[in-house]
Amino acid sequence: MVSRMVSDDRRLGRYDSDDPTTQKNIHTAVDLLLDLDPHRALARVQGHPDVDRLYNMIQFTLLWQVDLLCLLDELRVRRSGWKRKLFGRHVALVGYEAMKDSKAFLDFQLREILTGYGRLDELEGRLRSVHSSLERLRKGQEEKLGDLRNYTVAHRDEDAAAQLDRLRKLDTKAMARFGEELLAWLTQLYNFLSDSVQAITAEIETRRSAS
Repeated sequence: MVSRMVSDDRRLGRYDSDDPTTQKNIHTAVDLLLDLDPHRALARVQGHPDVDRLYNMIQFTLLWQVDLLCLLDELRVRRSGWKRKLFGRHVALVGYEAMKDSKAFLDFQLREILTGYGRLDELEGRLRSVHSSLERLRKGQEEKLGDLRNYTVAHRDEDAAAQLDRLRKLDTKAMARFGEELLAWLTQLYNFLSDSVQAITAEIETRRSAS
């Protein structure tokens, strides 16, 4: 039963695209995402909740990347019409949620975790770089993305005409450019978080050996 579940999970990485690079990137990201499950389970068993929190954020980073890869691929092949608008506004949804959650994690949780394991000084320069890149990406985008998320995806406006007006004005080319920029930043974040968790697990082993 367990092996069947794993096999079914691996099918999540299947994605039909005429772009082999997109197919490969999605398959790789899903594999990385699923491979972190046993690491999270081990961290919880060994009593390291901070390590589990880091792995959790890495998994979210990969989830957002897979979503964006799929959405951007659809935007690439859909030249016009309702579907193009649909995929464009879902890029806005993923972008808004990813930037909001990432900022909260970088601002508070990650700094606290790195400080607790004595690794902040070592990694603070890179943390600032990742944070600065996020702020540049958020500048001038967050309010617009939040509006698209609330009114063209969640449909919170009771006036259908107002929603249609937002759809007409949605610049899908601009949304595709934003999605590519966010995807690049998420790769930067993934690399930094992966190095952070390696530094922390190394510190845990050092402390264990010294005790």
